[in-house]
Amino acid sequence: FTEQHSVSGLIGVPPGYVGHEDGGRLVNDLLADPYSVFLLDEAEKCHPNVWKPFLNLFDEGWIVDQRGRKAYGDRAVFILTTNAGARSIAQLQNSAKSPTEIADHVRKTLSRVRHERSSQPVFPPQFLSRIRRIITFRALSADAMLGIASILTERMQARWRKSRERTVVVSDALLSWVATEGHRLNELSNGEEGGRIIQKLISERIEYEILRCATTSPEQYAGCSRIELSLVDVPDDSDVPTVRVEMS
Repeated sequence: FTEQHSVSGLIGVPPGYVGHEDGGRLVNDLLADPYSVFLLDEAEKCHPNVWKPFLNLFDEGWIVDQRGRKAYGDRAVFILTTNAGARSIAQLQNSAKSPTEIADHVRKTLSRVRHERSSQPVFPPQFLSRIRRIITFRALSADAMLGIASILTERMQARWRKSRERTVVVSDALLSWVATEGHRLNELSNGEEGGRIIQKLISERIEYEILRCATTSPEQYAGCSRIELSLVDVPDDSDVPTVRVEMS
C-alpha cells in the first residue's frame, strides 16, 4: 500500500475499470466476517491516501466501496503497527516516562512521518485523532531472547532433519551465547533489531559452521547423520565465537 492507487485494493476500482465487480478487500472481508481482526503492519510505509477510507470507518463505523456496498466495522478490531520513532520511544521508556507521556510522544512522532515519495504526512491529524489507544512495546528481555533462540533453533533442526536427513545438536552454551549476543545487539539498536537478529546469528554462527565443515570435509559430511555444535571460546577482542563441529 505504498502507492497512491493502493487505496483501490481496499474499496475497489471505479465503475468502468477492470475488476470493478470484485469490490475492495477491506469491504469484502468486513461483509464476510464483521468480527474480524485486521492487522495493518508497518503502517508508516503506506501512502497517505490509503487512510482516507478509514476516516469514516473509525468515526461512524461503516465504509462504502465503489460498488455502493456498505460494510460495518464497529464489531471488528483494527491493529496498526509501526516502527516510527522506535529509537526515541525506547529512550523514553528507559527514562521511566509514564505510558501517557509516551503515547503523546508517539502521536507527535507519527504526525511528523512523511511519505518517502510524496513527502506528504503519512498520518493526517484527523486520522490520528481517531486512534483510540496506543500501546508501546518494550525491548525484548534476555529471557525473551533465549525463548526466541530456542524456538528458531528447533525450527532449524527440524528443517535439517526433513531436507538433509541429519540431526543437528546445539549445545546449551552455544544457544545461550546466541541469545545473549542477540540481546546485546538489540539493545545497541534501541530495540530496532528485534527477534530477527536471533535468526541472523543462527544462520551465521551455526548453519554457516555446518556448511563450512561440509565444504572442507565433504566425505565425512556425506557419511554423517548427526552434527553436534558446541561453544569453545569467545575471544576478548572479537564478537565471533569459536564453534566446534563434530560429525558422526
